[in-house]
Amino acid sequence: SGKSAAQVALKWLLSQPGVTSLVLGVSSPLQLEESSALFDWSLSPEITERLDRVSKPISAHLKPRDTLWGWHSRK
Repeated sequence: SGKSAAQVALKWLLSQPGVTSLVLGVSSPLQLEESSALFDWSLSPEITERLDRVSKPISAHLKPRDTLWGWHSRK
């Protein structure tokens, strides 16, 4: 797609239900430029579906207030 993995991940996150904003930190002008370009393009339905599919096994185990940082498969 010509986009970095970070750009694809951020774009996918913005498409998720309940996600209304992202808090981004940048350490270079290039990172700022890449992040601000998130609104200039769209993920294809195929990529979105693939990312949804690979994230589902993890998210299926999360409760409404869980975060991925606090979740562990051995709990």
